[in-house]
Amino acid sequence: MAWAAAVGQGMGALGNGIAGESQKNISDYDAKVAEQNAQITRQQSKEEARRAMIVARKMIGDSRASYAANGVGLSGSALDVLGESAANAKLDELTILQEGESRARMYEADAKMARTVGNAARLGGYLGASGKLVSSASSAYSARSTGGSQLTASPGSANSNAAFSGRGMA
Repeated sequence: MAWAAAVGQGMGALGNGIAGESQKNISDYDAKVAEQNAQITRQQSKEEARRAMIVARKMIGDSRASYAANGVGLSGSALDVLGESAANAKLDELTILQEGESRARMYEADAKMARTVGNAARLGGYLGASGKLVSSASSAYSARSTGGSQLTASPGSANSNAAFSGRGMA
């Protein structure tokens, strides 16, 4: 009967190992998705910043054309306004890029965490499997050393006496 317990422990150990490996695979997938999201976020923020600069340049160009149409020279206050508009446009561009980079880094942190969780799950699965195998081996050894797993009756027991005396044999 001890062999059945050993087989059960072995199956449990196998299950622990498979579960740990499965969780590792899921976590690796999650990490890859997070890394792709980081890359996409960076690309999107670069495109958004590029578009914001196009709009800003158009607005500055329209302002210059308006100044010229109204006979305002590009000096003094008009030049200051255009310079401030260009500086604000650059600040907007950098803000968009910084926000995108911050989001991308959060995705990268998620990827790192997913890999850490996966590695811990794999290790936990292996340790759980090892523990079950050691427990199984220990139980089997204990049963064998105490005689619990012997299939034959020991001399002097009622069953062995009947068997040896010829009674109970057909």
